Amino acid sequence: WLSRRRAVLARRLFRRADLVLANSAFTAEVASRRLGPLRRPVAVVSPGIDLGRVGSLGPPSDRDADHILFVGRLVPGKGAKVLVDAFGALLERRPAARLTIVGDGSERASLEGAARTFAHAVDFRGALAPDVVTDLLRRVSIVAVPSTAPEGLSLVALEAMAHGAIVVATECGGLAETMRHGENGLVVPPGDVKALAAALDEGLTSAAAPA
Repeated sequence: WLSRRRAVLARRLFRRADLVLANSAFTAEVASRRLGPLRRPVAVVSPGIDLGRVGSLGPPSDRDADHILFVGRLVPGKGAKVLVDAFGALLERRPAARLTIVGDGSERASLEGAARTFAHAVDFRGALAPDVVTDLLRRVSIVAVPSTAPEGLSLVALEAMAHGAIVVATECGGLAETMRHGENGLVVPPGDVKALAAALDEGLTSAAAPA
């Protein structure tokens, strides 16, 4: 939508389509509003996740204590800066906590700078192969999805839940359809450092509790 020409071409294409699929109700609403009028209502079909790659469902017995994972592009809207700030606050209460950040992007250098004072507790891994990410999802206590811009649908959140990790996410776009606070994870307002730090603390407490 940053290019007027591409937006015009997209509208022409979608208006001629017999069927338009969206991965969430949020994406369907955006498509209808920006691309419409369409020939018929947008159909919502979640892509789901490949449970065959997950292996045994649920948490392993050797899950890492106080370990938080972020997987995503390091770009504005993904909320990595909010997470780093919240993690810094969390360390005052949980000095043994660790944060692993998987992904790369334009914000990486500034994020590394923001985490310099507690760099011993933060591991920037860059982009990793899917099997390595799967192993991390299987071992960490919490997977954070702190998006500040609307998400169409977070596959990371779904995969994390399948692996038994506790998901701490924001109520942003399609995430609001995926996450139910207190039922399948913890949900906080986007961009709220204090609320995110408190939710991470709560999640780590729950992860350490006996099953």
